[in-house]
Amino acid sequence: MKQIYTVSELYEKLFEGLRTDLRTFIKYSFKYLRPGDKFLDNWHIDAISEYLMACKNREIKRLIINMPPRTMKSLTTSVAFPAWLMGNKPSDSIVGASYTQNLSNQHSLDCRAIMESEWFKVTFPECRFTKDQNQKSEYMTTLFGKRFATSVGGSLTGKGGQYIIIDDPLDPTRAASDVERETANNWMCNTVPSRLNNQENDVIIVNMQRLHEDDVTGNLLQKKGWELLCLPAKNDRRTVIQMGNFKKIFEKDELLHPARLSEKVLLALENSMGSFEYAGQFLQQPVPKAGGILRAKWWTEWENTKALPSCFYTIQVYDTAYKIGEENDYTARTTWGIFYHNNDNPNIILLEAMNKRLTFPELRAEVVESYYDFDPDIVLIEDKVSGISLIQELKKLGIRLKAMARGKGDDKVSRAHVASVMLEQGVVWYPKGCAWATEVIRQCASFPNAKHDDLTDTVTDALIFLRNFKRITVPNDGVASTGSSTFKPQYGGHYG
Repeated sequence: MKQIYTVSELYEKLFEGLRTDLRTFIKYSFKYLRPGDKFLDNWHIDAISEYLMACKNREIKRLIINMPPRTMKSLTTSVAFPAWLMGNKPSDSIVGASYTQNLSNQHSLDCRAIMESEWFKVTFPECRFTKDQNQKSEYMTTLFGKRFATSVGGSLTGKGGQYIIIDDPLDPTRAASDVERETANNWMCNTVPSRLNNQENDVIIVNMQRLHEDDVTGNLLQKKGWELLCLPAKNDRRTVIQMGNFKKIFEKDELLHPARLSEKVLLALENSMGSFEYAGQFLQQPVPKAGGILRAKWWTEWENTKALPSCFYTIQVYDTAYKIGEENDYTARTTWGIFYHNNDNPNIILLEAMNKRLTFPELRAEVVESYYDFDPDIVLIEDKVSGISLIQELKKLGIRLKAMARGKGDDKVSRAHVASVMLEQGVVWYPKGCAWATEVIRQCASFPNAKHDDLTDTVTDALIFLRNFKRITVPNDGVASTGSSTFKPQYGGHYG
């Protein structure tokens, strides 16, 4: 026999559901804050709810969620979840942070709006604000629970909590800046953990879209103890997502939320944003699989069953650095040979690569040894601070070399675009099966989102040099310029 409930019983069941089930609470929060929008339910909201409830139960204490924008990322984690936590335990203190104070304040205001609603007050009758501490960036309950809003890099002196929730720690428009990423990473690793009330038991949650290989997610995943929930707009592999009572098999090529991010919508986003931004923000892969400016698919394999071709011209290119600390750049070298392919036009092949952290004496010895091994026609070294001493030292030894001087506005990205024109022609080869060659291609494909770009610099310098001095040509070189870069190597002499 079907059970019949009274109106008061139905309301009590609803309120009980709101108190105990975060997913139900998120749904009501959405309808309250966005009354004109339709709530498009989807499994990823269930998944996020289970992971957040695991944080509440201390089954997870360090959580990273990577997911696309406009998929209820902030509403679930930075708005509804803190309200639900404080409703269930009004003595909890929560710190929320985003890349700007304004964004963090907006999350705080939305959270407060929920907590001031009539349905919230009925659901959680013990959770009430004090009158003397109820601002947009900080408010307190009568049981001394607090929610404090700040910005990434901002001061947390005297502030702390059981939960610290970081939502979008990087501005997407500034994620390419080394300074911006370093600021966010340092704040995240050095400041945030110290503000937990209980180091053993309290929770840190990072909720963001991927923007760079060395963004906050990339930095934290190098450390132990972090749980990752990755929700790309389109999955690139079969993944089993399981937490608590939730289980989902996220199939290869399956869309995360077709009702909001259909194939048509995603294609339009990729076309308008470009491959770098789209891959990070929507696929949660800060390096596009196909590559970006210097795509992996443009390199041509030289079968390892064949002897390397006989080269009539050889160059070596260096990108130098002397320090050897763990966070310092590498010294990189690539060696290239020019050969005729099928008795046709000249092609270029990568013969060797080196990528090490070296002291100056070690670098000098490395250059000399490699010079006598390959007997290049010319050695190219950038005329910068870390290369000047090396250039002076090698000239004393009679090594054939030229210094590369950079022109005004000659940046790495511009050089990569110029070099890409050659690479796309399919005239650049690499020996198949060599790990060092694979690393060169990987770093090039990752540019400009890679943590290190030393090998990439040697590749672009080599290709531009060989093109500028007509060792290798591409269609229309005799008609149009070689590109927009102002890179004009100061070489000259018969070695050019």
